[in-house]
Amino acid sequence: MLARIVIVLLFALIEVRADYQQCLDEWSFGGGPNNLTYYKICELVGFLSNIEDNLDELDNLDDIYALLNVTYNQVLELDIDMDAWGQNLTNKLNDLYAKLNDILSLLQNSNNEEDFYRLVFRGTPGTGGDMFRAFTGEDTSHTTCSSSSPCAIWPPTDASIACCTKHYRNSTAFNGNNWADSVVKVKYVLFDKGIEVKSYVFNAIDSDIISWFTSYRLQDSTCCTCSTYDDHEPGDFSLEGSTMPPSISARRFQIVSEAHSCPNYKGLTVVVNEPSGTSPGCDFDRLPGPYPRILYSYGECGSKFNNRAQYGQADALGIFVMTKP
Repeated sequence: MLARIVIVLLFALIEVRADYQQCLDEWSFGGGPNNLTYYKICELVGFLSNIEDNLDELDNLDDIYALLNVTYNQVLELDIDMDAWGQNLTNKLNDLYAKLNDILSLLQNSNNEEDFYRLVFRGTPGTGGDMFRAFTGEDTSHTTCSSSSPCAIWPPTDASIACCTKHYRNSTAFNGNNWADSVVKVKYVLFDKGIEVKSYVFNAIDSDIISWFTSYRLQDSTCCTCSTYDDHEPGDFSLEGSTMPPSISARRFQIVSEAHSCPNYKGLTVVVNEPSGTSPGCDFDRLPGPYPRILYSYGECGSKFNNRAQYGQADALGIFVMTKP
């Protein structure tokens, strides 16, 4: 929710930034009226120009709401007997805060950030093929774009799980520059037996459909501490994953802290494709039944996937996006 508020503010304040520079120029060179009211406007506009820094120091919606209302009230209390430019700026600030006040009032009454997310991909185990290539659109033979498909239902019902034989992909979200231009947050979740068992929220501003999935963009998660899950080696924390050992198919959607030997392979999630070649791989690479498999650790801080008692197999993988207002 905070990220969406920040986006609203940034887009609303573009014009105000220009006014701040004009305010400084006119005040510095004596072009503006020499009174405290005008100077107060400059102070307020200066505050707005650095509002991202102010928001970074706040923890919750109530703090932001209070901060904006205090400043809004300061604007209302100003003496507006000034030149046309000062009057115009004051009116602009009034309009801005009136709009923000309405927006924040609505957000304050919504306790569920899920209201702002929409499903763009639901990965289904056992469909065949490579789930990563299905997500990126490289392989469309295992996907459906129909929002009325049972594969597009979230949270997945028992019926939708039983009859879904493809991945769901909302192609509109991936068209052209839609992702780079509009997505601000991504939520990656795993669902098993009626429960959301893993959840990871990423800052996706200025990302593409692959680069959002990385440790330095992680904002929130069900992991007790994800500090050990960095990109120590290529593929440790990535959608592409790794091809270790090289004679088996890639492990995708991978969040692991150790991936270089079967006994020590430890992580939080991994999607395993059907093995190829003659290498036996690890035990979790060769499970009975159709592929791909969506594996997740039972342990909050990760599990060793070569120990069957330490991980589960999810019924579905969901990717949700929050977009600019």
